[in-house]
Amino acid sequence: MTERIAEKALSLPPITLKEMSGIKLMNRTDTKFVATLEQLVAFLSAVKGKYFIQEIDGKRIASYHTTYFDTDDYEMYRMHHAGRTVREKIRVRTYLDSLDTIPRGKEQEQPRTHQEEAHHGGRSGYTA
Repeated sequence: MTERIAEKALSLPPITLKEMSGIKLMNRTDTKFVATLEQLVAFLSAVKGKYFIQEIDGKRIASYHTTYFDTDDYEMYRMHHAGRTVREKIRVRTYLDSLDTIPRGKEQEQPRTHQEEAHHGGRSGYTA
């Protein structure tokens, strides 16, 4: 199944980090969906020609590890699951292909998300 997702990802036209720099994603409205792998394959087929897929160093699917930080009593997690519309999130994400690590803080006041990243020069072009 993952091969089918990769195949569909390759069918979408690429967009580079440089091209993405003009798109303002640090202050946005998010909509998230839960889908089966079959639904994802169908979705990627349906959006062909309408959306781009980000490509970095020739890759369109990125592997990463994320660590989220919270209080001792999991206040941020509890606020999220209680449906609080105003909350914050702090995380560190490491992109496994380049080993670049980017800390990020998010403030969410639903439906808007505002993010701040630490600025650095990544080896593979991952810059905030």
